[in-house]
Amino acid sequence: YIDSGKKKLDVRSQNVLTEVEKLQDIIESVKDDVIKRHVTPNAMYFKNIKKDMDTIAAELASLSEHINTVKPMWKKTWEEELQNIVEEQQFLTHQEEFLSDLLEDHKAMVEVYGHVEKVITLR
Repeated sequence: YIDSGKKKLDVRSQNVLTEVEKLQDIIESVKDDVIKRHVTPNAMYFKNIKKDMDTIAAELASLSEHINTVKPMWKKTWEEELQNIVEEQQFLTHQEEFLSDLLEDHKAMVEVYGHVEKVITLR
């Protein structure tokens, strides 16, 4: 769930970045025309720039809303995954301690067996 969501979010944000960069270049060009060249841009062209800015603003708002929606769900998933990791670490630590105890028990068993074997041999 999170992986597909990350991919979609990344695509959307990269698309907005591309559009913002294009629009920044256009606005910078229009600014140069107006200030340096004293040229007034075509009214329809200027209106379309505003429309593009509004479109980007709407997408940014949508992205913000989307992030605010998925963040709690993602955090819950991360907490569950982290809890699973902690439990698995605890399980493995328990198994290591258990193995250590079994190795000690085995060592003691081998020692007792050796003593019993010596007693039998001496008889």
